[in-house]
Amino acid sequence: MQEKIIITGTLDTGTSFGVIPETGDSVFIPASLARQFDMRVSDEYTATLAPNAADRRDVTPWRVVKLVGAPVEPDDDLDDDWDDQDVLDILSDHDGSMSANDVAVELFGKAGRHEVRDTTSVLNDLAKKGKITHAVIRFGPLTEVRYSIDPGAFR
Repeated sequence: MQEKIIITGTLDTGTSFGVIPETGDSVFIPASLARQFDMRVSDEYTATLAPNAADRRDVTPWRVVKLVGAPVEPDDDLDDDWDDQDVLDILSDHDGSMSANDVAVELFGKAGRHEVRDTTSVLNDLAKKGKITHAVIRFGPLTEVRYSIDPGAFR
């Protein structure tokens, strides 16, 4: 089945979600497919859909098996003039916690998949070194990882 879909959410992992405007049905876009596109909330695509897994159909009845459109080519001109300290400074300047998308916007001015991938790598390395904390937040089918200098931000 081929339908127009509108993107309603994206996760740091690349997994995305959408809706079929004609019916209001939710659509799951697996990360392996979604990472090929620089998806943003409210983008529109034509998608080939299949029924989602039986245990997930009540919430998200459809999954995308193909998207029509050109995949986003890697941007070889990413600004490499930043380091771990820049990321720590960004986290220090904000109360509470931030997602990798938020930090990528601060670093690069945009949160495309390549920027978020690079930012996530640095954030995870800083967390492993004990310089920052992170929390995995789950809300229904959505999962988000947030990072902070202050462990109290997750209370």
